[in-house]
Amino acid sequence: MRMFRGWLLMSLLECDLRPFWYANYKNRTMLVNDKGLPTGEHSIGYEDPVQAYGTFSENKGTSTVREFGIYVDYDYIVHMECTECPFDENAVIWLNNEPDRDPDFKVERIAEFPTYTAVAIRQVR
Repeated sequence: MRMFRGWLLMSLLECDLRPFWYANYKNRTMLVNDKGLPTGEHSIGYEDPVQAYGTFSENKGTSTVREFGIYVDYDYIVHMECTECPFDENAVIWLNNEPDRDPDFKVERIAEFPTYTAVAIRQVR
């Protein structure tokens, strides 16, 4: 009976996996006007988007003292089955859109644990 319950639990977790795309920060470039003079504004560059899978918490906006510290403003927590996160806190995430559009979310905090990684993400307004 234990083996069956463990198999059932694993299949439920696999059932909850959802695809998303992420892109790591690459560089920041100064924008110039048509005369070649700097405008004072910058353009943020990201690497090519990569697909990953994770489970997403319910839509929330509270902080979690245990995982991320005293105060973190986030919309979702992504749980991934990896011990080292493939992106950092400067990355952006596409959850509802394809990666050819603007990103939906940005990474707020990453908490790595011995068996999984939890990532707090916030919607880009």
